Amino acid sequence: MSGWIIGIAVIGVIIIVVLILHYYVYKHYHYVCSKCSTSFTPSFWRSVFALNGGDTRMMKCPTCNCVQSVKAVKNK
Repeated sequence: MSGWIIGIAVIGVIIIVVLILHYYVYKHYHYVCSKCSTSFTPSFWRSVFALNGGDTRMMKCPTCNCVQSVKAVKNK
């Protein structure tokens, strides 16, 4: 029984660490649409659940409404 509790606690800690790391990226990066070159920052939860491919994510551009891979660019 205590093994299950430890396992759940470890999974909880991992999820919290991943969310903290993602929050750092969310605050320091924005995304650029490859179709219309619009720069935008999605909501935190939208960026968490977007399909991730390294420095790109599958998101809907707020300007051209095209769902495509957008590139992450560091804020200045």
